[in-house]
Amino acid sequence: MGHYRASLVWSAALFGGWCFAAEPPAKPEIHIEPQMLLRGAALWDEASPEVREQAIELLRERLKDAHGPIHAEMQTRIQEKQEADREPVWTVVGTIALAGPLLLLIPLFTFRRYPGRLRVLCVYSALAAVLFSTTVLFFFLPLAIFLSLWQDLALGIDPRLRVLDAAFNVLDRNADSFLSRDLPLEQTFAQMQDGGVDSFLTVLMGNLAEIKEQAQVLRPVVELYRQVEWVLGSLPKAQVFVATLLFVRPMVPLFFAIMSLPLRAAAGEPRQARRIAGLTVRHWWREVATLLVVLLLFLAVGAADDGVLALVIDPMTDTALRFLLTVVDYLGNDAQPSFIGIYAALASVALFSLFGVVTMTLGLLFYLSKVLRIVRLRFHDGVPLRQHAAFWKWGTLSFLWVQALPLLFVNVGFPIIDRVAGWLIYSDQPRYLAALLLSGLFLLGGFVAAFWLGRGFRALRYLFFYPVPAPHVDWK
Repeated sequence: MGHYRASLVWSAALFGGWCFAAEPPAKPEIHIEPQMLLRGAALWDEASPEVREQAIELLRERLKDAHGPIHAEMQTRIQEKQEADREPVWTVVGTIALAGPLLLLIPLFTFRRYPGRLRVLCVYSALAAVLFSTTVLFFFLPLAIFLSLWQDLALGIDPRLRVLDAAFNVLDRNADSFLSRDLPLEQTFAQMQDGGVDSFLTVLMGNLAEIKEQAQVLRPVVELYRQVEWVLGSLPKAQVFVATLLFVRPMVPLFFAIMSLPLRAAAGEPRQARRIAGLTVRHWWREVATLLVVLLLFLAVGAADDGVLALVIDPMTDTALRFLLTVVDYLGNDAQPSFIGIYAALASVALFSLFGVVTMTLGLLFYLSKVLRIVRLRFHDGVPLRQHAAFWKWGTLSFLWVQALPLLFVNVGFPIIDRVAGWLIYSDQPRYLAALLLSGLFLLGGFVAAFWLGRGFRALRYLFFYPVPAPHVDWK
């Protein structure tokens, strides 16, 4: 009996030890705070629903607090860059205006060619010096106002600021999608608040490439996006240069005519010299009137361009961020992701944005340049505006059509892209690479094809080649 009891005791002890040994060790509990999910801590799946909801609310509060300062900082840096780019222009204008007194030196080099005409040379050299400096200053004063308003409008519709605002809107609407991918959002906000004009998408990709080894394939993409954003940031500067050239070029013959006043007077043409002086004043006034009329039209055209760009940028930014989320999923689910596929897909987004903004800008510049020439003809030669009724009809329609084509493609093409990408990603076997390549091909190739089939290139060609003769001014 004793042996039987001992056997039971030993059996119970062995069974209990086996059960204890077979029980898996308890997994150490991780205390997850909502703030950790904003840092790309890869803890979304382990977080409780309450922590996830808190993280989403925290992200939205962070967006609300960071949006204003980041927008103001980027706007300040763009303004500073604009002022720095504008300084050489005003330096050149001031130098040209100060060059007027140099015309007083003409008698020193020409008095031997006109013996006995030294007094006439001196009088008309003084007149030429005054006319030259006055014409430069009084002409560039309204031009300065025009360029200042142009740059203010360009700042208001700057693609970089528009993309920034759209990115914050997209993040607010899809906070859970971004948090579930464990993206370094907190680091991106902090870096953008430190200054810089890189877009939110570019900074986010750069930080992602820094903290995740597999995401290092994004480094060349980041450099491409920075180059594209540099081009977009240079468009306002190019617009200012073209506008300045359009207004300054017709003044060049006037400046040469003013410089020839002393020589004409010394050659026995005092009446001709006085005619040139009077013509200078009339020419200046006609150019100023042209400038004021074009300025009013410019404000209306700029408002139309601003409205279209505002409607295009938000879905464009949403699509770009969706591409990035798909790339993140692809990198996390494929051990050997295709670098060429990722680069081609993300590059198509950047090139689509560049192509759309550049075509809209070209349409604006071509239209305003022709308007300027037509209005100039009206003030210089008295040509009625109705003589170019064809341009006011077809030219205006061409400009509006070039602005409208990106908006139409966004509203028609983007839903198709989302449907195709969703069908490939959310199937039984997700095909991320196929979704990226097909979406990128349809995005860039489809838009270029739609722009061509929609006669967008033809509209630009009409605006560029529409014939408008130069005003006839007899400076001889």
